[in-house]
Amino acid sequence: MFTQLIENEYLITNGIGGFSSSSLTGANTRKYHSILNASFNPPVNRHVLLSRVITTVEINNKAYTLESTVNTDRQIDNTEYTRNFSDMPIPTFEYSVEDITVTKEIAMMNGHNTSTVLYTVKTNDNPITLKAYLHVNSRDHHDLSVKNGFKYDITVHDTSLILKNELTPFNIKGFGKYTQVNEWAEDEFFSIEKRRGQDDVDTNFIPGYYEIAIPAHTSVSYGVIASTEEINVNSESIVDNEKKRRQSLFQDDDLISKRLHIACDHFIVDRKSTHSKTVIAGYPWFTDWGRDTMIALPGLTLTTKRYDDAKDIIRTFIKYEKDGLIPNMFPDDNVEPMYNTIDGTLWLFIAIHHYMKATNDTLFLKEIHPTLNRIVEKHISGTIYDIHVDSDGLLSGGDPTTQLTWMDVKIDGHVVTPRHGKAVEINALWYNALKIMNQLTCDNSLESSIDYNEYAKRCLNSFNERFWNEDGKYLFDLIQDNKPVDRIRPNQIFVVSLPHKMLSLEKEKMVIKTVEDKLLTPVGLRSLSQDHEDYEAVYNGDVYKRDYAYHQGTVWGWLIGPYLEAHFNVYQDKAYVLKHLEGMFKHLDDTGIGTISEVFSGDSPHHARGCFGQAWSVSETLRVYKMVKE
Repeated sequence: MFTQLIENEYLITNGIGGFSSSSLTGANTRKYHSILNASFNPPVNRHVLLSRVITTVEINNKAYTLESTVNTDRQIDNTEYTRNFSDMPIPTFEYSVEDITVTKEIAMMNGHNTSTVLYTVKTNDNPITLKAYLHVNSRDHHDLSVKNGFKYDITVHDTSLILKNELTPFNIKGFGKYTQVNEWAEDEFFSIEKRRGQDDVDTNFIPGYYEIAIPAHTSVSYGVIASTEEINVNSESIVDNEKKRRQSLFQDDDLISKRLHIACDHFIVDRKSTHSKTVIAGYPWFTDWGRDTMIALPGLTLTTKRYDDAKDIIRTFIKYEKDGLIPNMFPDDNVEPMYNTIDGTLWLFIAIHHYMKATNDTLFLKEIHPTLNRIVEKHISGTIYDIHVDSDGLLSGGDPTTQLTWMDVKIDGHVVTPRHGKAVEINALWYNALKIMNQLTCDNSLESSIDYNEYAKRCLNSFNERFWNEDGKYLFDLIQDNKPVDRIRPNQIFVVSLPHKMLSLEKEKMVIKTVEDKLLTPVGLRSLSQDHEDYEAVYNGDVYKRDYAYHQGTVWGWLIGPYLEAHFNVYQDKAYVLKHLEGMFKHLDDTGIGTISEVFSGDSPHHARGCFGQAWSVSETLRVYKMVKE
C-alpha cells in the first residue's frame, strides 16, 4: 500500500495562491508539500509554515503513529492503519487502529492563509490519548531548511501559539493540553525532488504537541489550525464552510463533473497587484501566465458558469495590453510585465469568442473592442519580437534566439524547439482572431479601421498553399526561412479544432488521422511523433533532461481538448469523445487525486510528471466533456 500511496497526493487551495498538499501516506515527497503553504503576496511569494502534523493514538500504553515518514536513512511505513482516502468534498483520510477509528479532514479558509486538520475520533471499549505533533518551517517553498537555519520566538497561551520571526508571525491553535518539545526533525527526504534532480533533504522544527484523553464509547472532534492571521474560528466551522463552498460550485449529480468543477476552482485566484482574478497555471510551483490563462479560461470559467470571473480576467489582461500584446507574466513589486509570447494574445480572441457565445455581453464587448482593434492593427503593422503580417498574409514572429510559442523551452541561451517564423497554430489563431473580430464587429455595428475579412482571406489562401504537406497528407509545423519544417507535432490540430474552418473536410480528416495515428495517447497528445530522431520517450531527470524532453515527445494533457474537439467538429461522434476521455477520468485517481497532471512520458505507461495539477489539463478535459454531454 505504501508504494501506491506515496506516489499520490492531495491538494486543497485557498483562492489566493496558498495551498496544502502532501502524499497520501502523510509523508511529504516534495519541498512544496505542507499543511500550510501561505501566499504572502497573492498569488505568489509562497512559504511553507506548518510542514506536517504527525498524529499518534495511544491505546493501553501503546502508541500508534498514523502518518508515514521518509528520512534519508530510513522509511517508517504506517500505511497499515490507512483504510480510505477521498478527495470529495475535501481531502479526508480514514484510519483504523485496534478498535478505534480516526477520520482526518484537511481544509483551508477561502481567501485566507489558514489551514486546519480536523480529527473525528470514535472509540469503542478502550479509552485513548490523541496527540498531534507540530512540524513547522519558515522558508520559500522553492527552498529547503537546515538545522538552526531559522528561528521562531514562540509565545504559548493555553493551546494557542504565536510564532514570530523576520518572515512573519503565524498562529497555531490546538486542543487539550500543549507540551513543549523544541526539537529538530532532520533529514526529511523528498523522493520526487530527487527524481527531478533537485535538492531533496529538509529539516523541520518541532515546537511541541497537543494531547487529549478520550474516553471509551465516545465520538468527538478536535482540530489544529494554522494561520497568518489571528485565529477567531474553530476547525469545524472551517471544514463545514469549505464543504458548503465546494458543493456550491456544481449543480449536477455527475461525479466526474463534480470533481472537475472542484479541480477548476483550485486555479482561479485573486491577484493582489491587479486587484482582480487570475489563473494559477499549475500546482505546486507555477504562478499565473497569460497564455495558460487564455487557453484555460473557457473551461475554468465559462463551462463552470463563472462569468464574472471570466470578465474580470479578460478585462485585466486587456488593461495591461502594450504594443498589441497582453502580458505573458504579470507584475509583482513594481516589476514590468513580460510580453514574451506570440500566441497568448491570439488566444485572448478565442476566449472572448467563447465568452460572447456564453453571455452575449455586448456592453463589455463595446468596452474592449477598441483595444482588440488596436491589437489587430499592431499585428498587421508589426510589433516587438518582429511579430508582423508578412507580404503573403501569414503572421510571422521571432528569431533564432526567441521562444514565443507554447513550445517555449530555452536552456542557457539555447532554444530547444526553434519555432520562429510562421508557425501553423499561430496562423490558425491569427485567422480565427480576424474572423472573430469581423463577426463581432459586424453583428454589433461597431466601428473598425480594418477590413478583417480581407486580411483573413489572404491568410487563408497562403495557409492552404504553404502549409499543406501533400506527400504526408498533414500540415507542416511551420514555415521557417521561407521553407516548410516537416515535423509531426500536435500544433496542426488547432486548425481543425478552432471555430473557423481553414481546410476542406477531406484535409481535416487527414489531419485528424495523422494526429490519431502518431500522437494520440490515453492522456493527451505527444509533442512530437515517435518516429522522429529527436523523440524523447521518457520525461524524467534533472532540469536539463526534462527541458530537452519537454516538447520533444512528452505528452501534454491539455491537448486532449483540442484533439477531441477537432474530431467532434468533423465526425460528431459523442461516443468517441467519451471513450477517449476515459484516460483523463482514470487519472483523477492517480498522482494528484482529483486533478490532472501537466505532462506524461511519451512512451507507455505514460507516467505523470511535471505539475501534478495543471489548469489547462483540467479545464480542457471538463470543457470537451461538457461539450458532448450537453
